[in-house]
Amino acid sequence: MAPGNDPSEFFKAFLFVHIFRAFRMALHPRKMVIAFIAVLLVSLSGWAMDVSKTVSVDSSGWTELHFYIQQSDRLSTFLEQTDLHVARTGVFETLVKFGVGRFENTLNAFKEFDVTTLFVVFDNLGQGFKALEWAFMYHLIYSSVFFAITLAVGSVAGGAICRMAALEFAQNERPGLMESLRFGCTRFRSLVAAPLTPIVIVALIGSSILLLGLLGNIDYVGELLVGLFMPLVMISGMLMMLVVLGALGGINLMFPTIAFENSECFTAVNNSFRYVFARPWRLGVYTAVGIVYGGISYALVRFFVFGLLLTCYRFLQLGFLGGNLKLKRLWTEPRFESLFTPVTVETSFWTERVGAFMIQAGVMSVVGLMAAFVVSYCFSANTIIYALIRNRVDGTDLSQVASVYEDDDEEDFFLCPEQS
Repeated sequence: MAPGNDPSEFFKAFLFVHIFRAFRMALHPRKMVIAFIAVLLVSLSGWAMDVSKTVSVDSSGWTELHFYIQQSDRLSTFLEQTDLHVARTGVFETLVKFGVGRFENTLNAFKEFDVTTLFVVFDNLGQGFKALEWAFMYHLIYSSVFFAITLAVGSVAGGAICRMAALEFAQNERPGLMESLRFGCTRFRSLVAAPLTPIVIVALIGSSILLLGLLGNIDYVGELLVGLFMPLVMISGMLMMLVVLGALGGINLMFPTIAFENSECFTAVNNSFRYVFARPWRLGVYTAVGIVYGGISYALVRFFVFGLLLTCYRFLQLGFLGGNLKLKRLWTEPRFESLFTPVTVETSFWTERVGAFMIQAGVMSVVGLMAAFVVSYCFSANTIIYALIRNRVDGTDLSQVASVYEDDDEEDFFLCPEQS
């Protein structure tokens, strides 16, 4: 066969098809258990911290967050007029309810698919980022503690899931639950430091510009200093933008780098940035395929969960008498757009309140498994994407994954299928 006519070379151009393995990989029980525990720990942390209710709510149910996003000019007035505050709630509960509301709006937009759907999706996504901005601006200590907990839990869980996905994808191996968690704990410092490193770099570069701004306040001399060092300011700004672009494009590759290479923080940051700038369009295509396929996979999982809950509700409905009034007090009928709706049981019978709590706990557990699938899929898909882009940039074989044993000889540092 003439050079260049090898059929295998033709199919190598379609490495993205490997991403379609992410759905099955994400549903692996051990990955789902790790992801579910992570979701549970983060949720419990948020609910525990919400014992301190610091978010004001008005009579219409609007919180500080709603004012910040939709009527920011009225937020200061609302916060000052304490007579308008009829209730208080927690930051975590506020963010969750707001996020669920934006997500339901997005689902409704897809149901009524038209030319405005993408605008609605991006608008809801933008409001989600503004919600995080509000949390740090108005509740800095709470947000710092909560997101530190989230990063710690996510690092261990993400490292474990990525390691499992790397071994399954590269060598068709399925490590044990404790072995994977041990990897996440062993590489905890690198997993935590990797996503924080770009933030620290931008902060350090930005602090030099901040210092120059402070010097600019000096009479007569300040403006001359700012003008003199303006070229350095522009260079610093360019460096910060490169770091930001590298972080935005490559943050999803950091955990997979550590999982595949058994590496430290520096390698994770270096590889993620290098691959972003080396093959930006190819990485973008792989990421887009992962997002679209993930959306389809999530729709299937959500439909399964909705069918499960609705089937249980309908059969319970057949058994309850009296127009199902008691069942409606205990459990709000699930809808595809809203699988779980909290109920407030106003009755003198404590048994109904306990029963409603237990029912809602069961429903939330099922919904939590759906959230765990999303977490598992994101880490699994990004692990596959890392292997594909590494193959394109460095020519590394897809089956190459580093051993976790530091005492291995150099030739055994990478375990290939024929060596394992």
